[in-house]
Amino acid sequence: ARAHTINNVPVIGGVGDLEAFLQAHLIDEVVYFPGAIAPGQRTRVEAAGERHQVPVRRFPDLVNLAPAREKTPASSPVEVVV
Repeated sequence: ARAHTINNVPVIGGVGDLEAFLQAHLIDEVVYFPGAIAPGQRTRVEAAGERHQVPVRRFPDLVNLAPAREKTPASSPVEVVV
């Protein structure tokens, strides 16, 4: 199977795999994108990090960091320039 990556960083599993991975490996930090998982899953990620004393950081939602002048409908394309 081909490995998945995000910005050239390997994705090693999903939320359901996190607990076992934290038990089996020495992890410095867990980073996740809140917009990509359901609120209940976010709670699981945070709790797993706390149980294993691993810092958990949320990757910022770049769309929501922009000043809110007017609402953009969800179906409208959004261009992010870095």
